[in-house]
Amino acid sequence: MTLVVLIVVAGLMLAYEHRVHIAGSDWVIWLPILICVGMHFFMHGGHGGHGSNRNSDEDKA
Repeated sequence: MTLVVLIVVAGLMLAYEHRVHIAGSDWVIWLPILICVGMHFFMHGGHGGHGSNRNSDEDKA
């Protein structure tokens, strides 16, 4: 737990010191799109994936 807090604090301090470079770069524009694609790619299996059908014929029998 201490290591996690240390990493978070160090990351925040690093981001604060380099805020001009972070806010002025072009990748900030693409960040929301990359986050959406990443979430879809890594978290898609949680609801059964594509093609799953709850009302299939096997459930009725």
